[in-house]
Amino acid sequence: MASEYVGFEFKDGQFARRGYSKTQTTINKSNQVLAAPKLKIARKHYNKALKYFQSKEIQDAENSIKEAICALEATLNNLFSPNVASNFSKEVLKLVGGDENQAPRPLIDAMIKIYGYRNSASGVAHAPAEGLKVTFKEAELVLNLIGDYITYFYDLLYTDDEIPF
Repeated sequence: MASEYVGFEFKDGQFARRGYSKTQTTINKSNQVLAAPKLKIARKHYNKALKYFQSKEIQDAENSIKEAICALEATLNNLFSPNVASNFSKEVLKLVGGDENQAPRPLIDAMIKIYGYRNSASGVAHAPAEGLKVTFKEAELVLNLIGDYITYFYDLLYTDDEIPF
């Protein structure tokens, strides 16, 4: 049985960053959603984010955040609009509303702020070198938030009657 207070586990002959039990739950749920063939590209990015987060050798919080954000972008690109990648904020604001396939404004605004890490945190995607410094605490939080957003938007936007979890 895993302890929430131990940050690593021994896996496949190596130590791996595990994160808190909430992180493991989010990863498991989002991986169930990302198993959908339509989300193959998003799954690839999320798995890279996990690799950067969990690997003892790589230890790359910045790329973990970048890949998690790319996973969200790819999810919305496939489920909502192919224009998400070119203008994230403008496109996702179209999701705001009270109808069945729309989301409350505060959830969209928060997601846009998280997406801002892509352009403002040092070492994350297109951000300047003097941007915000990120640690594995922020990487773990972003992994959780992005995983939950992916699950939420899959439930909100996917048109198939069968939910994979």
